Amino acid sequence: MTDIIGIGALNVDFIATREKLVGLQPDLIPELSSRFEHGVELKVDDNEIEETLGQMGTGTFEVFLGGSSFNTIHAIAHTNPGLRIGYVGVAGSAEPATRSFIEAMEALRIDTRFVLSRDDIAAGRCISYVSEGERSLLTSPGANTAFADFIYQNEEPLLDYIASAKLIHVTSLFDPVSPRLIGELLSEAKARNPWLKISLDPGHEWISSREEGMFELLKVADYVFLNNREFLLLGHHRPGTSTIQVTRQIFRLCNASSVLVVLKKYDSITIYYKLQGRIISRVFPNQVLAPELIEDATGAGDIFAAGFLTSILVPGMECSHGVELGLRFVHSKLVVPGYKSFSKYAGIFSSLIDEIASFPHIQSDDISSTDKPQSVFIGHGHSPLWAIVEHHLRETHALNCEIWENQSRTSQHVVNILNQMLNVATFAVIIATADDETKEGLPRARQNVLHEIGLFQGRLGFNRVVLMMQENIEEFSNMAGLQVIRFSDNHIEQGFYELDSVLRREKVITQHN
Repeated sequence: MTDIIGIGALNVDFIATREKLVGLQPDLIPELSSRFEHGVELKVDDNEIEETLGQMGTGTFEVFLGGSSFNTIHAIAHTNPGLRIGYVGVAGSAEPATRSFIEAMEALRIDTRFVLSRDDIAAGRCISYVSEGERSLLTSPGANTAFADFIYQNEEPLLDYIASAKLIHVTSLFDPVSPRLIGELLSEAKARNPWLKISLDPGHEWISSREEGMFELLKVADYVFLNNREFLLLGHHRPGTSTIQVTRQIFRLCNASSVLVVLKKYDSITIYYKLQGRIISRVFPNQVLAPELIEDATGAGDIFAAGFLTSILVPGMECSHGVELGLRFVHSKLVVPGYKSFSKYAGIFSSLIDEIASFPHIQSDDISSTDKPQSVFIGHGHSPLWAIVEHHLRETHALNCEIWENQSRTSQHVVNILNQMLNVATFAVIIATADDETKEGLPRARQNVLHEIGLFQGRLGFNRVVLMMQENIEEFSNMAGLQVIRFSDNHIEQGFYELDSVLRREKVITQHN
């Protein structure tokens, strides 16, 4: 089974880096700026690409293989070589790049069986210009216009291939037909494989086009990545419109019961999801780099997605780990052009894993004192059901809750953050949901729940740790002694009566609560 498949355009990127622009004649800078719309990707024809390259001179640009989904998949392949990765797209001639798309992917063991080679057509071309720390793009579609025909001609084998994956990451192509075809393909793939997850980064072009196919894609997506401009555009922002009104509009377009909307801004990452009819947001602050330190912002959002999606694929990682990994990737990427930072990603990933793996060795003072205020740690995987438990504990019992989503990652080591939560928590609720699967394809919980159970049992004792376990997922090899509360589907509230009984027994809440 393939872990992740990227679907999207394949472009040759011409990047006007800060270093290159320093050597450009001053009178050419206004001309270059006038061709772009600040912070937006514009679709143009081949002639405008040629004119811009000719006027500025090829020496103004560094050349890289690119495309939004390609950037994400490329970065993931560098991050964790053990993942099984594939791609679906049309690879035109990559001149003047030094190697072809297929050569680049095969060097990283990315499956290219559904990458159509069209050396007789120029690949899509993208000119990137960075101003005030934000990138603006001119893109001609080139060989990507052959994508729809490629889907038509390979529909059944493509469907088999996609339905066998764990995760699909889709980004935009510059044609009106592809969104509908991809949406139909993914809808059928999900019908065949209900555990398949879909990640969508629709981009400015697809959102502004308002094509029906794009809305079909939103309905099947489990994760939707948007920058701030796209967020406002998709949510029909007008003067006086509030953020919550924009968010509600976006959720009306999505499968609101399960989707996570990831808003990427320069100073923060915000994750939106829906809980019992209410929209909940979690904000993760980001350390902002000064504009003069940013060499190339092209594809920064794609690189963040690589870190976030890696956390979905790697057992033991949580959503908050994915945000942290994505932000670390972005900070590394912004200071060098193209994919020159990619060689660092395996080390960044390994460093974060080391931090997570060191959790069991954390030492701190005994917390069993009866003078300590009651506080409940909630451990979980990717399912947002944890928020229902948090709401119950806070609103019904006025308990403080310790969760990863409330912790800023800006400057603290992950081990230090967990150490703080271990010192504060007097009870732990660990939630096991169907976020992963066994080698046989059966649903199982993220393996980090095992880790957290052992960690908090060692600190708090067996009586003060409860496992809330979704039915029909694989049982752990050793569940002896665990306090297990089971619930069906997404109805975690079924276990609240039993959970409250344990909390009363352990005097975390009173008999009257």
